[in-house]
This record gives sequence, C-alpha cells and structure tokens, in this order.
Amino acid sequence: MKRLMIYTKKRNFDFFGFASMLKSNSNLILLNSLFLCGLIIGSVLAATSVDIFNTTESILANNKPIEYFINTLMYSVIIIIISFCSGLCSIGITFILPLPILNGMAFGVISGTLLFTCGLKGLLSFILMQLPVATVIALLIIISSGISLDMSASIASYVFFGKRAEIKIKEYIISYILIILLCVASALTAMVFQILFDGLINY
Repeated sequence: MKRLMIYTKKRNFDFFGFASMLKSNSNLILLNSLFLCGLIIGSVLAATSVDIFNTTESILANNKPIEYFINTLMYSVIIIIISFCSGLCSIGITFILPLPILNGMAFGVISGTLLFTCGLKGLLSFILMQLPVATVIALLIIISSGISLDMSASIASYVFFGKRAEIKIKEYIISYILIILLCVASALTAMVFQILFDGLINY
C-alpha cells in the first residue's frame, strides 16, 4: 500500500538542504555542470549575437542603483519561486534542471558584455560590482534546485512507483524563506557595490 508521509516537524533541521546535497554528490555535480554549460553559452552569445550584446550593454549602462536592486531581486526571486513550485510537482525535474543553465547564461552574457565592451576595465568592473553578488545568487539557485530535486524525486517515487515517501514540508518551506531573505540581502549588496564603484566604468 502506498504511504505518503508528510512531516511538519523535524528534530534535526537540514539547514538549507546542505546535508542532503552533500549526501547526493551526483545532484551537486549535475547542477554545477549545468551552470557551467550555461556560462559558456552566455559568453558565446555575448560574443556572437549583436542584438543580445547591444541589449545587455544598454541595460548595464542605464541601470540606476535602485533599478539594479529591483532587477537583481526580481531575477533571483522569480527563479527561486519556479524552483520552489517545481519541487512540489512529481515532474518538477523538467522545470528544475534548466534553471542553473539559464542562470549561467545570464552570468556569461553580463561578464562577456563587460569584457568585450571595456576590456580590462570591464573585467575589473565585473569583479568588483557583479561577481561577488552573482556568485552568491548562483550558489543559492544551485542549492534551491538541489532541495527541489530531492523533494520532487520523493513525490515522483510515490506517484509513479508507489514507494513510501517522506515529505518534510516545513523544512522545505523554511529553507526557501531563508534563501529568499538571502536573495534580498544579495540584491541590497549589489546596489551598494554599484554606488561605490559606479564611476569606475563608462559605457
């Protein structure tokens, strides 16, 4: 008989899903590999697509600090919400796996545009203004994707194979609340970095 066990309490909280992700090296390797693939694709697009290059350059040149904060927050939160909802679906893997690729593409397009537009000065600007926050956001997206993969796999094993599944819903929700709070902090940090280093580069 199928058994779906939904937990609302857990004695040992798996903070951010780190424990489960460390146990599942294959998931971690897969998600990082997908991010790197997206990074390569984004860099190539920045170098070869005139439309993408011009659009990205215009956005970077016209972003004011508050706009940069809003854009960074919306971008990261939208991806996190998609990951959250996909984790609650038995076929969520089809929506989760593209997320690190898309994030890597965005990372690659921005870094490539800055480098091709302003050379070494653009690279320095990327390192100071973009890289720290983008790295944190990329890590949060990989973590959230890993958490959602585990949740979706548990639901899928129950739905498709009738296996006993333990759904730790409270831990899942709390993990995502913490991740979103870190996304807000990252967006604020991105805004501060842009204010501090805004005069470094002229497009």
